[in-house]
Parts: sequence; C-alpha cells; structure tokens
Amino acid sequence: MSWKDRLHDASFKGQPIKWLASDGKVGRRLAEHEFPQRDRPWVEDMGRMIRPFSFTAVCCGDKWLEELNQLLAVIESPGEGELVHPLFGRLTVSARPASWSMNLEAGGRVDVQLEFIETGDLLFPVPVKQTATAVRDAGVTLLDRVNALLAETMAQIDAVKARVADVTGMVNGAISGVAGAVDAVLTVFESVQDMVEQVLTLPATAIGKLLTVFEVAKLRLGGLADATKWGLRQGQAIRQLRARAKALFGRSNSTPSSRVAGLLLKGLALAATLSVADALAGLPVQRGVSVEVPVAADIREVRSTMQVALWDLASDETGFTQTPAIASLPPPAATDLQPMSYAASQALIELHRALGGHLAAVESAGLQLQTLTPVSVLPALVLAYQAHGNAALADEIVSRNAIAHPLFVPVQPLQVAYE
Repeated sequence: MSWKDRLHDASFKGQPIKWLASDGKVGRRLAEHEFPQRDRPWVEDMGRMIRPFSFTAVCCGDKWLEELNQLLAVIESPGEGELVHPLFGRLTVSARPASWSMNLEAGGRVDVQLEFIETGDLLFPVPVKQTATAVRDAGVTLLDRVNALLAETMAQIDAVKARVADVTGMVNGAISGVAGAVDAVLTVFESVQDMVEQVLTLPATAIGKLLTVFEVAKLRLGGLADATKWGLRQGQAIRQLRARAKALFGRSNSTPSSRVAGLLLKGLALAATLSVADALAGLPVQRGVSVEVPVAADIREVRSTMQVALWDLASDETGFTQTPAIASLPPPAATDLQPMSYAASQALIELHRALGGHLAAVESAGLQLQTLTPVSVLPALVLAYQAHGNAALADEIVSRNAIAHPLFVPVQPLQVAYE
C-alpha cells in the first residue's frame, strides 16, 4: 500500500473535492500583555485556537463547469456540514468564503481556494429537558404503588394455605429459562425457597426485598455499552416473566400456591422494570467533549423492546382483578384490589411515556452506524483511524463485530460507529 492509498477521498456535504494541496494551522490563542517598564510580556493562554482546513481545489475535465457550479452551491448552502479530510477523516465544519480563479491559457480548468473551520458543540448554553428526571420520578411512583399492590394482594389470596414446596417448584420452573433471573434472586435471598418462605412469613418486608433483586446486576454495569445490552436483555426478561405470571393468574383451577407463585413472578417482572428504567435514565441526551454516547441503532432497539414490555405490563394491571385467580377470591377481594391495580397501571403508563421520551432523546444524540470492508487485514486501531480519524473507536469495532483478535481485523463487511 502506497502513502497515497492511506488518504481519504475529500468531500464536503457529499460533494467531492479534487484537491491539489491542503494545509492548516494549529496552536493556542494567546493574549499578549505588555506593560511600561517591563521587558517581558505577560502571556495569557485563552485556549486552543480554531482549526482551519484549507484546500487548493480544481475543477477540470469535460464537466468542469458543472463541477464548479455544484461545489460553489454547496459552499453557499446554509449550516454546518461533514468534511471528509484526506488526513483526519470525518469532521463537522463550517465553510468560510471561497475564492476561484480561471486562466484562459489553462484551458477548461478553474482553481478554487477553500477554507473550513471546525464547528463546536455549543456556542451558548441551551436549555435541555430533564428527561432522566422524569424517568426516575415515574420509577419512584411506580415503586410505591407496586409495593402497596403486592402487599395487599398477598393479604387477599389466603397465602397461609400455600405450600412452600409447590410455590418453589412453580417459581423455579418459570425463572430457570429467564436470563439473569436466578442470579438476581440469589443476590438478595439464599435461594428461591428462602424467597418463598420469607414472602409467606413476612410479606411486607420480603416484597420490599423482592423489588430490589436486580439492583446488584445494575451496579455491576461497566459503561454505556453494558447498560444498553443489559437494557435489551432485561426488556426480554420482563416480557418472559410477565407472560408466565399471566399464565398462572389465568388458571381457572388456581390454588393459593399458584396465586403466590404468580405474584412472585409479577414482582420479579416489576423489579426488573424498575432497575432497567433507572439504569437507562443514566444515558446521556447530549454530546459533549468528554461525554461518551451510545450507538443510536442500539438505543432504538432497546426503546422498542422496553416500550412493548411496559405497555404489556400496564395492560395486565388494567385487567388484573378480572383474571380467574383474582376474580374467584371471596368478596370483596377484587373490589379492594381494583383501585390499587388501576393506580399501578397508570404509573406504568407514565413510565412508558417518560422512558420513551428519554430514549428518543438519547437516540438523537447517539452515534450512527455504517458498513465498510477493509482492503486488507489490519489492526483495529489502524482501521478506526483510517475510517474516521479516531483510533478510540477501535474497541467498539472489535466488540460490535465479534473480532477474534484486535490486531487482525478480517476482510469482511464491518459495522462501524461514527459521529
């Protein structure tokens, strides 16, 4: 590979730039203060200077006039745009006024002097809606209402007649295939049987502990990538736990044991909901110099999964007192539970709205994905720098594409995140 092969094809806002020379400037902005009777000035560092990127471009060939008109139109178009720099890859810039010149002796050729400057993230403070606060507030409300609903349901379903072995068997069978559920239970209780025994003997205290079983897993998350993947897995786990709880409450021949088992699965689904909502509330809704942002496509998938899961939970709460297991209880059990069930469904709907709005804001600030195929086997660091001028994206390339070794990225279509 020659040195020219390492250069990117230059363009601005998608318009190719045929360039002959390129230059730029870097450095610090300095304020030089001179004082009477002082031989040495005081130099004040005002921060890094604006980085200009200059090109001597040319429009030539059979379509030189069309190329010139297209290039000038792009330069005059409003707003910032993406510059693909031959050395530095993709940059967000604004175009300064350009100049062009034509010499009749040169034939069909026009030289164009272009200059671009990097664009900052924010020129002035901009108010940002506190979407994360709305998610956390909705989570607190849901926790209060769910805690009350589960405790009251335990008091109404004649739990003293439930058999520990039967309940344990049903819960074990239901959660064994749900990713992370058994491990989550074991972070708070000694075993599934211990959880059942505590719920039956001290329901108020045990239900409070039950709703925190996924907190340890949340605290172990290592960053945005972990939070995003965990959110997707939790969304799927919520749907599985909810479906299995619904099946137990839907039995026409329900028993105290099956009701308690269904209630525990319902509690686990809601515990997972509370934990994942709090974790996702920590995702950033704005880009910044030192702010890591997730990939927009990943957030879109998490948002879709969580929206479906929350809506299903809210729908179940709306008809909870009409399920065979609850409707068959002696009066006035269903009547007493109806207001609490309705309040819980409204809290779930509010969390559905708040989390959807927050994840939409996170997605709009997220990184985009593109597919590229390297021309040869390369280290991930080199590929990331060649693709976007940012070697820090190497770990993301390795993780997203399941690369066996970061020094040997194979020649195959790869998904690469970029700003």
